Amino acid sequence: MIAKRWLKHTAAGLLDSFVSRNNDFIGYWAPGVLYTETLATGMRVKLDLLRVAAQPGTPASLAAAQYWSAYLRDALHRHGSGVDDLQTATVSLAFGLPPLPLPSYYMSGGEPFSCSVRLVSRGGDAVEREALRSCLPHLSHDGRRSTRYRA
Repeated sequence: MIAKRWLKHTAAGLLDSFVSRNNDFIGYWAPGVLYTETLATGMRVKLDLLRVAAQPGTPASLAAAQYWSAYLRDALHRHGSGVDDLQTATVSLAFGLPPLPLPSYYMSGGEPFSCSVRLVSRGGDAVEREALRSCLPHLSHDGRRSTRYRA
């Protein structure tokens, strides 16, 4: 069984890594690609990291579910636990949110989106973390690939 403090730690690490600029899909920032893919399907993405499934089942969301499921498995292993200790592990994104009031010194392009991570242990302990960020839909003709990408 996983201790609640490690559950909190794992959820926070997963969330911070997911919304970081280093989260990419074939070299492009993953939230921007997910945003583009959800424009026609309701502006929401839900990744089930235990079943390695995504709703909607677009290529980027399925790839994200697979990658972040492995990330979660490794993070839990570092705490001496496994995915069997969880009954729920989801990452949910909502795009197209109303504009956020930001201080004048805050410079960011794009539209607000929320990302939340929810982990529930077999013992019933639940942890949810949420972050608000902004991004633009990915435009393949205008985007720049990460230098980490290798075809």
